[in-house]
Amino acid sequence: MKKIAGMALIIALCASPLLAQNRPFERAAGFPAAGALKEYLGLSDQQVSDLAAVNKLALEAAKPYMDQIATLRRSMKDAADKAAVQAQIQALHTDIQGVCATYRVQAQAKLTPAQKTALGALEAALQLQAAAHEAARFNLIDGPGRFGPGGRGGMMRRGPGFGGMGMPPAGAPMRSRP
Repeated sequence: MKKIAGMALIIALCASPLLAQNRPFERAAGFPAAGALKEYLGLSDQQVSDLAAVNKLALEAAKPYMDQIATLRRSMKDAADKAAVQAQIQALHTDIQGVCATYRVQAQAKLTPAQKTALGALEAALQLQAAAHEAARFNLIDGPGRFGPGGRGGMMRRGPGFGGMGMPPAGAPMRSRP
């Protein structure tokens, strides 16, 4: 199950930049590279355009595999040998990983050495994401948007071991139950 979730993340990371748009992402409101990534790495407008072009090629190359996966998933409920269908899906995920790796090399070639170094820090942060979310669930750290507008409430909704009895952030008034 962890392998499937990991592969789904890889597919999402490779394909997500262009799934909902056909224009370069520097014009897409809210797309990370239009703001945070561009700022963090110090990307030029030309680099952003180059990365958008590489991502478009990657998506086009991965699309036939994604279409096959979608077809296999639809056929899964009627399949006599679900394990064989799942194995085919797994093989297609592996093929997509290869496509993503090829285009990742091309995308990284658009970066300066300093930008590649900064990218390494982002990669390390991504590896820590699962542990950070678990730490937030155990109220060891404050997670993103936990108690603010649109926050999910941290332990109050999903925290293990506390029976839904979460604590508000430090300094916030305690609510009494009616």
